[in-house]
Amino acid sequence: MRTAKKAALAALAGTVMAMVTPMTSASADQGDTFTHGCGFNTNEQQTATNGQNEGVIYVAGVSQEAAGTPSTATVSCWIDVNGVEQPGTRLTVTGTGPVVGQQQITFAAGDADQVNECQQVSFADGSTWTAADGNVGVDCPAATEITIPPQAVIDLLNTLFITVIDPTICPVLVTLGQLTGGGVAGVVTIGPDGDLSIADPLGLGINPIEDCPPYLPPAA
Repeated sequence: MRTAKKAALAALAGTVMAMVTPMTSASADQGDTFTHGCGFNTNEQQTATNGQNEGVIYVAGVSQEAAGTPSTATVSCWIDVNGVEQPGTRLTVTGTGPVVGQQQITFAAGDADQVNECQQVSFADGSTWTAADGNVGVDCPAATEITIPPQAVIDLLNTLFITVIDPTICPVLVTLGQLTGGGVAGVVTIGPDGDLSIADPLGLGINPIEDCPPYLPPAA
């Protein structure tokens, strides 16, 4: 059974884990699509982090042409607090096909502050990225805090990946894995079945980013 680990991690209040759905896209002008996207995982605790949100911001997505071939995209991710970009939280990565990267971040946000993670996508052919909610070029959804994802959310995510996302992305990842000899050593690993993983030196447990059939069993 698949798990909801593909939902992007968002801000933590105290030691409460927050999750938001991945930033997926609709079609771009020339047919480019960008699937998955930005996420972040931070902890905030008065003693351990001096009240700061400390952790990692990352992007893990796949850019494709309308025909399903890899396309080149530049993706920027950053944190807004009350509508203001937080210094040092912007991550920008360019890739063809898989677009992956991560960096450590620190920012301040209290319980009453509005925290959003922004994502900006630019395609190399000049196409315009449109987010699933209709925002064009840049999208800044709010980080929604929940302790454990409700089962209905898990079921919805599982259905989305199995019926829509995986059949589209996994064949492309298999081809990319064959062309690159399994990805880029120390950065991106693409398994023979298309499983996509990125370097995880902090042990966040976010891999595989894309779990292709046959699916891995859930962690015990």
